[in-house]
Amino acid sequence: MPAAAAAAPCADGAAPAAHGAQALVLLDTNLVVALWLSDPRLAGLARALDGRELPLATSARLFDEALDVLMRPVIQRSRPAEAAEVRRWLDGHFNHACWRIDPSPSPLLPRAPDPGDQFLWDLLGAHGDLVLWTRDKRLIGDRAMRGRVIEPPVFNSFDNQAIKSARLTMPAHPWPY
Repeated sequence: MPAAAAAAPCADGAAPAAHGAQALVLLDTNLVVALWLSDPRLAGLARALDGRELPLATSARLFDEALDVLMRPVIQRSRPAEAAEVRRWLDGHFNHACWRIDPSPSPLLPRAPDPGDQFLWDLLGAHGDLVLWTRDKRLIGDRAMRGRVIEPPVFNSFDNQAIKSARLTMPAHPWPY
């Protein structure tokens, strides 16, 4: 991995390699919004985040996008909050995440189905230990991502074993193309 794309340390102080071959999960903004709005289908996922059971990763751009989206009027009508409260909530959920450096866009990487999500493809391309959990069917269906972009498991009947048995192992070929 080039020095510019080197992984940042995890908030738990461990180097990313200390997490072994287990994939780190990026949560797409659509899941962050659903968590913010207390979607009951994600109650188990919320508990997993609160209990630090999920090997989570994020980046400055993904974090900033989540903050921006949560402050949009359509979201604020459903759950009004000041920016400081939203930021505290995000900090609380991502304070144990392994932070990744946002790479420069590369013309060598496949194009994301949605140009607004290209930075996610760039993150996945630069950091082979990441998988993206999303509800966006266009992203999930992108053939260039085979196994790197997936729908999150359902954790409604959450237990620690559900997290451990979720699809968190790395694909055989982290960047297939």
